[in-house]
Amino acid sequence: MSKVWQFGMVAFLVACSGDSGEEGGGAASQDTGADASDLGSGAADAVADTAVESDAATGSGADAVDDTAVAPDTTADVAEDTAVDPDTSADVAEDTTADTTADTTATLLLTSPVMADGGTMPARHTCDDMGLSPPLAWTGVPEDTGALVLLSTTIAPDGKKWNWVLYNLSASQRELAEGLTDAGTFGRTSDGPTLAYAAPCSQGPGEKFYTFTLYALDAPLAFADAPSSVTGDLVEAAIAGHVLAESALTVGYTRTVP
Repeated sequence: MSKVWQFGMVAFLVACSGDSGEEGGGAASQDTGADASDLGSGAADAVADTAVESDAATGSGADAVDDTAVAPDTTADVAEDTAVDPDTSADVAEDTTADTTADTTATLLLTSPVMADGGTMPARHTCDDMGLSPPLAWTGVPEDTGALVLLSTTIAPDGKKWNWVLYNLSASQRELAEGLTDAGTFGRTSDGPTLAYAAPCSQGPGEKFYTFTLYALDAPLAFADAPSSVTGDLVEAAIAGHVLAESALTVGYTRTVP
């Protein structure tokens, strides 16, 4: 009886020991499976991460291609901007030519050692005194000048008057001395056929203004009439279209009339 009980207890313990193994083994299997599953998820994550990195790399490459594609547009823009430069150069050349022409015209300067532009004419050069032509000088004559012309005018109540008509002065001449009578060709003044400087001799009251104008022409003037018939009006008409440069000096004078 005792042996039978002992045998039964041994069998019971063996059975219990088998259950524990199964439960332990099952739990271990479950744990191991879960861990394996977790590892699989980790591997999947790694694959996904790799795929993302691959996408990122692909995206970067695409972006690089897109950026490269922009370069031609930029190059085209630069080329377009460069294409505008010739027009700018043309404009500069045109402006430079205009400036040069204007500067050439502006370089001629008529002056006098005895009177300034806007000043007063000395009585010496009027009929109230010796009536000599005033001394004049000039600079800046254009290189291609063919001849010079000097005209002296005043505006009277009845129109323009000519006090001095002197044409075909040498292009190399740079001054006229006081009372000079042997330079160029004298034409007819408003005072008559006398070929000389006609000193201002206004009969009306108040200040009168006299303008001396020097013209640089491209060629000498040629007239069919004798100098005694060549008036200031005729010379003024003849120089039209032939003036390379000009300069004027205007002075005032008031006569003392008793």
